[in-house]
Amino acid sequence: MIYKIRQFTTFFSAFAILFLTFSNCNQSAKNSESKREVCIEKVDSLAWMLQSTRNLFVFKMDEFIERQEEMNENLTKVKFVPGNKLTDENMSDVSQYNAIFNVYKSNAGKYKEVVLEAENLFYEIKGIEQELKKGKFDKEIDEFLKEYNHLKIELKHNHEETLEVTEKLKSVEPTFMRIAPAVDKIMESNFPAK
Repeated sequence: MIYKIRQFTTFFSAFAILFLTFSNCNQSAKNSESKREVCIEKVDSLAWMLQSTRNLFVFKMDEFIERQEEMNENLTKVKFVPGNKLTDENMSDVSQYNAIFNVYKSNAGKYKEVVLEAENLFYEIKGIEQELKKGKFDKEIDEFLKEYNHLKIELKHNHEETLEVTEKLKSVEPTFMRIAPAVDKIMESNFPAK
């Protein structure tokens, strides 16, 4: 008997927590203003989530695409440098440069995509915020919750992708900063400007 009471209590507690978590906007508020305020707080939480993602964007949006293009050009040219003109150190630098190029090749476009997706999410959040302030969702809380949950999922996905891509790009940044000038010297000494 005690087991059944505990089981019922546990079930009821879990149900109550879930109900309160997922129905903040549907609380038995006396008027639409207090419902609207609760919903605006939810939208503010979305804006905060987006800002935490935006804080990860420490590079310019097209920076890696531009680097990738220049690196591809340099790597193509270095293939035509006679082997006797490259020291072991030069060969090591070119090898590391190529490894960085491969990281950029697979992540530069993704970085631009996550930046653009974050900007799109910013405008979606602003749009839902304006609709809330105008009272669009005062009687359509379920519609608000549907949009809110959709945006929350999109924000989480964008944040996870941003973390993954920026981690990879940041991991090769110190090596790029050290190797790029060395490869530039190789290019200058073997392909002088005309």
